[in-house]
Amino acid sequence: MIGSKGFSQVLIENDLSVPISVCFGWEQQKGDWKGMRTYGWFSIDPGQTINPGLPLLPMGNNGHFFYYAKTTSGPFREVTTGNANMLVDPINAFDIKNADLSYTKDQHPDYDWRPFIRKEVHLKALQTVYTWKMTILDISNGY
Repeated sequence: MIGSKGFSQVLIENDLSVPISVCFGWEQQKGDWKGMRTYGWFSIDPGQTINPGLPLLPMGNNGHFFYYAKTTSGPFREVTTGNANMLVDPINAFDIKNADLSYTKDQHPDYDWRPFIRKEVHLKALQTVYTWKMTILDISNGY
């Protein structure tokens, strides 16, 4: 599916020396449901690259997604400091629709709000794969 119908796939690489745990958010605009959605957790070892299955981005255009990340071992365990508050399950894998709405939290008191960071993606014409190397700056300060 990579590169089909004029879209690019996002890959995430852990460029740190410690493992990280990451979740993602995006605005779903297709299908029978529309709204903010969060999805996670993805454990990524140092040097590992994953395909988290984010929605494909239009080739040659700008796009974005949101992320929340933390280190899972080592000396640095800070979490991202974003400004887009969305819901996550703090313990288990999750896929949350309407992750930015208070009534979703009311219906699921085990969910927690987390400060997601918006990640801008700038694609070149006909670029079919976008690999983002997550560094310590992405964990501590956003982009």
